[in-house]
Amino acid sequence: ERRWLVDPKQIAQLDKTLIYKIWDTYYFDSRMRLRKAVEADGVTTIFKLCKKYGLESRGSDPTTSIYLSLDEYEFFSSLSGAKIEKQRFLVTDQGEDFLLDIYQGTLNGLAVAEREYSTKDQLLKARSPSFALREITGEEKFSGASIAFHGKPASADS
Repeated sequence: ERRWLVDPKQIAQLDKTLIYKIWDTYYFDSRMRLRKAVEADGVTTIFKLCKKYGLESRGSDPTTSIYLSLDEYEFFSSLSGAKIEKQRFLVTDQGEDFLLDIYQGTLNGLAVAEREYSTKDQLLKARSPSFALREITGEEKFSGASIAFHGKPASADS
């Protein structure tokens, strides 16, 4: 996976399709994340608990996901954690698909694009989207957990 900070001034001009509205909870002293994702139809909801194991190499961040029932989700959501809300869009830029996360609430104005690759060779040869300010792959301050716990990084406004 590679990630880029997006110029918020360019978002309105992008041809984007809403995929999900997402609510994430990050748990203190862990690498766990609880996610509720409501598809654009407003009907289909996905609940999952994820664990990221940390970067092994550039762009390689192994993750395990467990899909949950509503009751299981409600149990985990009762635990204390830092919460974020965002909308996830699909954006095609010069023939390549990127996911674009636009953060809500206190994180308003923060937007991050990402793309996953099947092979390391594809990842290393990939180009940045034209609407990106700069690449943030591997920058811990832009991880979901760091954003949830510490807010929008100061460098996100540059």
